[in-house]
Amino acid sequence: MKKSNINKKFKLKDKHFNIFVDEFNYWANKYSLNNWEFCFNFGTDYDTRAYIYRDHVSRICLIFLNNEWEGTKPTKRNIRLVAYHEATEMLLSKINDLASSRSVSKDELEEAIHVVIRTLENTHWNLDMQLRKGK
Repeated sequence: MKKSNINKKFKLKDKHFNIFVDEFNYWANKYSLNNWEFCFNFGTDYDTRAYIYRDHVSRICLIFLNNEWEGTKPTKRNIRLVAYHEATEMLLSKINDLASSRSVSKDELEEAIHVVIRTLENTHWNLDMQLRKGK
């Protein structure tokens, strides 16, 4: 029987952060997000694997990678998937900001966006990883 990692904590290292940054930049370039300034941070000030904070006026995006993951082993593939997820969230961020200022709740909108991101992860990202031979 396979052991569960549900409560296990994994410490990430600089090599993991470098994989994350490289993968995020790969997708930001592929998505033509070249009108943004990306600033990366690696630490424990947050309770998710990663998240972004963006300002559409200044075109600055702060990308945070947590250096401790709970329940998910930080394999190269998992780190790349998280970077892809955050870059795709950036691609959709303007929609998120516009819609959340209307009558739709932010939670409803975030959920809809993450449905799209997960769909892209399971199609677009997996295909790209196969083409790059899982590097």
